[in-house]
Amino acid sequence: MTFRSSLRWALAFGLTIGAPPVCASQPGPRTLTETAGPFHLTAAPLRIALPVNASMRAALEQSNETTVYLVVRGLRARHEPGTTFALYVGLPETSSAEERQVHRIGSLNFFGIADQPTNDREGSAWRSFELPRRQVLVNGRLDASIAITIEANGAPAAEAEATIDSIAIVQSSPAR
Repeated sequence: MTFRSSLRWALAFGLTIGAPPVCASQPGPRTLTETAGPFHLTAAPLRIALPVNASMRAALEQSNETTVYLVVRGLRARHEPGTTFALYVGLPETSSAEERQVHRIGSLNFFGIADQPTNDREGSAWRSFELPRRQVLVNGRLDASIAITIEANGAPAAEAEATIDSIAIVQSSPAR
């Protein structure tokens, strides 16, 4: 049987020729490290150390293609705090306004979250922020932990009771 006759036979019986079909379900994001709370947000700055593990070290130190995100899960508040909260990565405890701007990755707000009855993790509010490699790596290397600082941009309402359930660093799925 020649190649042509084999091809005709395969097509006659509805067989596909060529590369196998691409699976529609791509692998999802991978959690590299996570620290569970609850973390209570008040007027005082909150510093949280996220531990660095081997898979995180490999993902960040060995690949320039890796995109990682800081994911803040389980945002809850009894009442609206009336302010936003700035997020910083690797912010020194004493820092100038310029340094603060360099280390800032975004801000959290609790608009629309207050008074929500959801208590399960999957249904709770969350936010994600892209983590630039320059803010995570020091001289191309990772420290033993990554410092996350959350600071109120104003005095939050005392009755707000704003909390966060967990903070994670997540690696996105590679594009194919």
